[in-house]
Amino acid sequence: MTRHHPAVTTIIVLLLILVGGLLGWGWLRPTHAPRPNGTAKDLAKETQGKQVSYKDLLRLEEPLPQSVVGSPLTVSGSARGTWYFEASFPIDLVDEEGVIIAKGVAQAQGDWMTPGFVPFTVILPFAKPLVGETGTLILHKENPSGDPLRDDAFELPIRFAP
Repeated sequence: MTRHHPAVTTIIVLLLILVGGLLGWGWLRPTHAPRPNGTAKDLAKETQGKQVSYKDLLRLEEPLPQSVVGSPLTVSGSARGTWYFEASFPIDLVDEEGVIIAKGVAQAQGDWMTPGFVPFTVILPFAKPLVGETGTLILHKENPSGDPLRDDAFELPIRFAP
C-alpha cells in the first residue's frame, strides 16, 4: 500500500474542497446566467393592466408574466435612462435550469441620457429547450463599472409554446 506524505494528502484535500466550492457557487458553469440580486418571487413587480413594472425603473409590455412564448420572442417596454449605458442593456432567456438559451441587447428607441422612461425593443430567436416547459427572461441593468453593488436585474417567468 502506498503511503503519501502528509503535506501531499493535505494539498489533495484542499484542492477537492476548492473544486467542490467552485462547483457549488457555479463558477465552473459559464453557460449559466448570472443570477440577479433576487429571485422572481423576491423582486417587486406588479401587473398594471397590460404591463409589468419593476422598481419604477422598468415597464415591460411584452411578454407578460407566465406568457406562452415561441421563437422569435419580442421583448418591448420602456426603461429609465439610468438602466441603459450607451443606449442598450443585456437580456438573457434561460431555461428552467438556468442555462442561457438566448442572449440579446435591448436598444433604446430615443435619447437614453435622461432620467425619464425610454422605449426599447429586442427580438430573441431561440431553440425551445429539450427539457422543461418554463423559463425566465432576465433584463439586466447595464453596469459598465463592474461593481456588483450596482448590479440589478428583473426576472420574468415565461412558458414555452409546445
